[in-house]
Amino acid sequence: MGFPIFSSIVLFTLLLGPYFVINSYTSLNDAVGTSPLLVASILHCVAYNFTRALVLASIPVLKPQIVHYFNIMTRSISLIFMWNLITGKVAKQYEVDTRLKFSALVWSATSACLSYFIPLAFDKSLSADFSMGYIYKILLSYGASFSALSSIYGTYMFTKTNYFERKKAICLSLLTSCGIQLISNIIMDLIGPYYISVLLNLLLQIILARITLYKVNSNKVRQNNKKEKLKKK
Repeated sequence: MGFPIFSSIVLFTLLLGPYFVINSYTSLNDAVGTSPLLVASILHCVAYNFTRALVLASIPVLKPQIVHYFNIMTRSISLIFMWNLITGKVAKQYEVDTRLKFSALVWSATSACLSYFIPLAFDKSLSADFSMGYIYKILLSYGASFSALSSIYGTYMFTKTNYFERKKAICLSLLTSCGIQLISNIIMDLIGPYYISVLLNLLLQIILARITLYKVNSNKVRQNNKKEKLKKK
């Protein structure tokens, strides 16, 4: 990249994006000393990206638009790896809050590095002039961080025995992992400019992240109230 000052700002923003996103929604003060969980989260995210790349490479040559939508749909594969991560032996050594918050942070940061940071840092064809394309990449990175946060919390709800909670979790997780991006791109194809898709995707991811965290926190409050009632009895 031929513009060191601006490129540094873009890369720095991309790298710190996941931290600001996750930390703005959760408190990470209790996530100290989670090195095993750090390694596990990175490995699961890398494994997911590798698996997704293999799936995409194995499909026949299709129209670019069809490939684009298929690319979005393959993001649902992440739910399998997130499930293995948060229910694995390493993650179970930690409290649920720490497990989910820290996993979401590391997953988001790793995904941002693999999908945005590294490709942008080594892309020598990029223009030295300011471009809205860089802003779009930052917004997409932030949207992906919200998506990872919602997906991990939604996937955690799979572990609940209540059927209604599990049913909601399936809808939330699928909508977060690929549904919102599909909706955004369909709207873009219908009404026009690319920036509409980017902004709409980010807005919907923020809204869904709030809804997901509210559901999880409400469920936790109900469980605590039940425990208190049992103690009183």
